[in-house]
Amino acid sequence: FIMSTGLRSKEEHTVLVVIVDITPSSWNGASADTFNDALAKIATFTNAQAALHYNNTVQIVLAGPGFSRYVDPANAGTRLTASHLEPYRAITASLIATVNSSLEGSDSTKEADMVGAMSKALCFISHQDQQHSGSGETDESAAQSSAAGDTAKEYAKQISSRILVVSASAESSKQYVPAMNCVFAAQKQHVPIDACCLYKENSLLQQATSLTNGTYVFVTPDQELIQVLLTHFLKTAMPEKLYVTPSLESVNFQVSCFCHGKTLHHGHVCSVCLSMFCCKPASCLSCGAVFS
Repeated sequence: FIMSTGLRSKEEHTVLVVIVDITPSSWNGASADTFNDALAKIATFTNAQAALHYNNTVQIVLAGPGFSRYVDPANAGTRLTASHLEPYRAITASLIATVNSSLEGSDSTKEADMVGAMSKALCFISHQDQQHSGSGETDESAAQSSAAGDTAKEYAKQISSRILVVSASAESSKQYVPAMNCVFAAQKQHVPIDACCLYKENSLLQQATSLTNGTYVFVTPDQELIQVLLTHFLKTAMPEKLYVTPSLESVNFQVSCFCHGKTLHHGHVCSVCLSMFCCKPASCLSCGAVFS
């Protein structure tokens, strides 16, 4: 669900990917009206983010039960232009319709495919990086900048990429290992992961925000979702130090074992690849190292 002007310049702008957890089991305590109202507020937030700068880009990724998918901009029937925001109502209706069609025929007992959604978010950001860094450059200038090693520094000033996860699920021990691989990939790409959690705390997202210098907010029942989104996650490409963001007093760093996906307080660690196991195997299941 891409909202941007399609224009590219060397001015600073932001690429934001919003991952929305739409798993029915996670929203069991909420009515259909409450769920649709939450989607409408998320759509309002994405409109506000896109309106901050004509060059901003916002993409929504759905994390459903056993699947993840982009929200196709063609379904919206509306787009943002440099001087005009198309009707918000149509964008909201498109998001809700896409969610409803995605959930039809899905297995509601499955967990949200957060790993697939995070992978899609990183792929989208990488694609935007390549498009932006390659725009307006000749082969000669690109070669010169690459040789000089200045492209990365200049590029860092031009674009700011972030991932925001709006989740109503607790952490999944089965998805812990691949999810952390996504977090490490985001950390390497200098992409902060923000998390806005509803109903349930999520230790995996706490770790993700801590490792990538993101923001973690748990929305209490007496708080308005739209107020939290606009207050803590509506950001421009200005330096991070200019924002006052909430910080966690403590982070739950519990991990899951590589063998059974169980949450561990104590376990066995491979000295070669640092894989965690709940019981000591004869050899590492990840790298094959033989334990004495």
